[in-house]
Amino acid sequence: MDPADIDADDPHACLAASRRSYRAFDRLTTILDPARHDRRARLPQHQADHLATAWEDDDVGHARKRQVLQQIVTALVLTPARRAKGRGYLRGFAGDIGIDTTAAPTLARPPRLNKGLASTEITAG
Repeated sequence: MDPADIDADDPHACLAASRRSYRAFDRLTTILDPARHDRRARLPQHQADHLATAWEDDDVGHARKRQVLQQIVTALVLTPARRAKGRGYLRGFAGDIGIDTTAAPTLARPPRLNKGLASTEITAG
């Protein structure tokens, strides 16, 4: 589904589209990750070291997968800011935009329909 076809005024359609995107991303990372594991799990140091070596080796196949995965992640991280700017959401904003991919829960509030305010990242709300 083309993101342009999603009704931005329908929160259920937006959330469904977001979930489809996350499922697709999970499938892609499962294929491309040279050392797939549950990234939310805390590991003993020796296991973490073993997984890290898969990302640091010189294997040509791993290097290509890492490159493709990096391109996908970069596009996904930058897209919300680019779309927000393109839609004029940042027109009155004189500050800078910081993009951080740290895996941490957000403390954003849900969209405020009475004021027309919401996060540009759907999962932050």
